[in-house]
Amino acid sequence: TAEHKAFMEKVLKEHGSEARWTVVSFHHSIYSVANHYTDKDIQQRRAELAPIFSELGIDVVLMGHDHYYTRTYMMEGGNPVVPEGNDVSKGEQAPTSVTDPEEGQVLYITANSASGSKYYSRNSELASGMPDYVAVQDQSNRENITNVEVTDNSFTVTTYYTDTDQLTPVDTFTIYKTSQTQNPTIHLPEVTTG
Repeated sequence: TAEHKAFMEKVLKEHGSEARWTVVSFHHSIYSVANHYTDKDIQQRRAELAPIFSELGIDVVLMGHDHYYTRTYMMEGGNPVVPEGNDVSKGEQAPTSVTDPEEGQVLYITANSASGSKYYSRNSELASGMPDYVAVQDQSNRENITNVEVTDNSFTVTTYYTDTDQLTPVDTFTIYKTSQTQNPTIHLPEVTTG
């Protein structure tokens, strides 16, 4: 974890002032609901990496490995930010966007299978419900892809089923930053490489 944090700090120090958006992508999902949800190494990454992503001002984290589509609410460290009227645990609609999220709020997406070669089931320990971080989840055993569209003021992630002649949307979420929004000032320690 310390090595990953040092690497991200170095990249942000070198390029962060140029970036309107910061995205982390890695293989093992820390916010999924499938087979690996309860793996000890995943639990450790979830506990250790999520606060670091919030601390460093990361906007979006894209992950895979569990082959079960999962979109979180915006997260502050390990805590979901559930907008009024968008609490899926109460049967309400999941949020589809956020405007000017608070500093430290991060969106996490776990992709499913684009090839259709492998689909995972929901973790057996979640038989009675979903973790509080889940805004949208889908395991329809259908091939899908996730498209990312970025502008100066918006970051949109849309997932589509690809197993028919027409792309069919599974889910979409947009983060908007208004023109008045400044990139958060992140005070990073001096990074040296050996």
